[in-house]
Amino acid sequence: MLITTLFSGVGFAYASQTNEPVAIRPLCSPTSVAVSEDGYFVLDEGGLLVIKDGQSTTYNFNASEITSNGDKNYAIIEGEVFSFSVSDKINLYKFADVTGATHIAATSDKLFVAKGEVLWSYSLSGEILSALPVNASIDCVTATENAVFYSVSEGVRSSVYDGKGNIVYPLVRAKKFVATQNQLFGLTREGEIVRVTNEGTTVYYDASFVECAYATGGDLVIVTEQGEIKRIDSEGACTLVGASASDYEGFYNHPVDAVARLGQLFVADYLNDRVVVTKGKGSTKYLPVARPLAVSVDNNGYIYVAHSSSKVTRFTPELTETSVSYDFDHTVTAITISADNSVYALSGDTVYLLSEDKTKVKTQVDAFDYSSKLVYARENQAFDGEGKLLFAVTGNIIDIRLDASGAVFALVNDGGSTNLVRYDGNLKTMLSLSTDACSLFLSKTETATPLGENIGYGDLLVCHKRVSQVEVYEGESVGITDTPNYIPTPEVYDGESIVRTLLYDGYLYPAINETAPVMRVSKNTKVLVLKYDIPSHAGVAYCATENLTGELTYGYLFKSSLSAPDVYRQPPENSAVVYASGVSMYFLPSLSAEKIKALPVGENITLMTFALYSSIDGNEWYRAQHSDGTTGYVPSDSVSIRNFIPGDIRPQYNGEIISYNGSIYAPAYIQADDGSMVRLGEEMLFTGDKVEIIGNFDTSQKWTQIKYFDEELGTLTCYVETVFLKYNSVSVVQIVAIVVAVVTFILLVLLLIRMYLRHRKI
Repeated sequence: MLITTLFSGVGFAYASQTNEPVAIRPLCSPTSVAVSEDGYFVLDEGGLLVIKDGQSTTYNFNASEITSNGDKNYAIIEGEVFSFSVSDKINLYKFADVTGATHIAATSDKLFVAKGEVLWSYSLSGEILSALPVNASIDCVTATENAVFYSVSEGVRSSVYDGKGNIVYPLVRAKKFVATQNQLFGLTREGEIVRVTNEGTTVYYDASFVECAYATGGDLVIVTEQGEIKRIDSEGACTLVGASASDYEGFYNHPVDAVARLGQLFVADYLNDRVVVTKGKGSTKYLPVARPLAVSVDNNGYIYVAHSSSKVTRFTPELTETSVSYDFDHTVTAITISADNSVYALSGDTVYLLSEDKTKVKTQVDAFDYSSKLVYARENQAFDGEGKLLFAVTGNIIDIRLDASGAVFALVNDGGSTNLVRYDGNLKTMLSLSTDACSLFLSKTETATPLGENIGYGDLLVCHKRVSQVEVYEGESVGITDTPNYIPTPEVYDGESIVRTLLYDGYLYPAINETAPVMRVSKNTKVLVLKYDIPSHAGVAYCATENLTGELTYGYLFKSSLSAPDVYRQPPENSAVVYASGVSMYFLPSLSAEKIKALPVGENITLMTFALYSSIDGNEWYRAQHSDGTTGYVPSDSVSIRNFIPGDIRPQYNGEIISYNGSIYAPAYIQADDGSMVRLGEEMLFTGDKVEIIGNFDTSQKWTQIKYFDEELGTLTCYVETVFLKYNSVSVVQIVAIVVAVVTFILLVLLLIRMYLRHRKI
């Protein structure tokens, strides 16, 4: 791009009421920049752009050059010089009888005007003070508070003269110049700012192609080809004043895609070679990617980026690249994540599921969405996943999206304009947008842009390439239907398999939007799924889980993070008896859940199928039904099953169940009020089970009282036949054998004595 005019002014330091950079319109061939009490000025083909107090305004102003001495502003309009001020409009005042002016610069008390080969000086009231013949065409004029300089080109170089016509810097490699209070700077044809000294030039600023510059005190104000207005202090520190396109935080350069998910905004910032990731104002990170064309984020926070080498690369939530990437034969122009967390990409005219073999899903596609179901566009027509025509428009559909209600939104370019249309059986135009609008996204979260503009759940994001902006439209204003505060009403047990396991670390969200999670839930945690299928939001389930204090926390988890239902099993017995006092039946298996029925001691309840579930206090739960039909959950340590006392102290093992006559278990009995023994169940105490023998181990007794502990049911106090017991490694059978041996030995001794006595008589 050709360099036009570079100019300077005196040392006036304009201070806006805000230090934040301002978003401005795109600049077209800027020719002049200046600073005064009225703000920052940029003159280009679009008029005069004024930045003041954090606001940007454009005025219709057909001037060729502007400057200021801080108090007053001056402009050249068709060769004449005017002073002007800016309020709600531009106010012009004829400065003097000047014709043929080409360049101007102001000191604190004079205005210098170049006309052809003469440099004229005027008082600020418009009186001619002097004329300096130059005998060459003056290329630019620049001034400090009390000195003026001008330059004359000599081939590809220029020489700089002072206000008396003395050469100051001969043959400098620069075309235009700007003077601060103590330094001269030149602007090269390559767009660099160079520092000019008697020893030559050194590069001072080359980060962007500089179109024009202005000096205010010791600072430089520059305008870059990108559309940035920057202020550089005497130490070289650079501050962005305003920009239409920039790599500065809060700005983009040709953004082509944006998604708002998981409390963050992700923007494919194409010409800045990066993906911008923003959590909120002042919280922005960057993911370097060469020429990103599309971006999407899955439920786990992994970022998928399509970039210029016909590749999709996956990055972690921490913005580090993973080993997962996909190569394509054609450029990938769109990526979307479905409700079940599958990743789809549009390469050429074909939609692929990004599985290991990149499964083809649909061909002849120009744009698509696969959030809750597939919709796609081909030229001017939109279709559902089965190929049924939904609607046709005038022009080409360049992007298409679905909201939670199933309404279709499309971005339509007809060559002269770009419109947002909505289809829910009827087609309606919702917005008229600039022709550079290139992508749509319906926000799934609440967050903010880098400059602090709020994004709400269900808002519409529109990327504009040429003006380098991501516009945010309130969802309701464009007909986006969503229910972020929707809370389903679960039943006690609705057949949706209430217990599932979290497959990876995730977050529980208080509403269907993905903003401000109420709780982090660790992998392998058991959660209660109260409503798995929510018709309007296929990707989430309504769940509950206990926090560290045992309180139930309700919210939404991604269904893709939940395992298959935990296997339900039969209870250990068909019924149970309430054992403790103050027991209640609960709406959910948690002590912090709603109590739905009081259960007195001795109450019989029916046990039902349920998954093995433990709350955070380690207590297991049974699903149960009262005789009146009430269904709920009871803690396992509050009911007795088969006379087991739940949660009792583990017995002090001193005995063991042994096999008797080939048995594999010992029958268990309890003693009735009349002293008789009543058998408990069939198989309960198996050979090898450890038990506590209560009292003395009396082998002469048929029954021995014991305690047995079951990990699930608790402690059972019962009787078994003594022959099934071994006490401290001694059993009844062993004792009998010893007794028999002793008796046999005694009899043998007596027999020997008798034989001995009989022998002596002989």
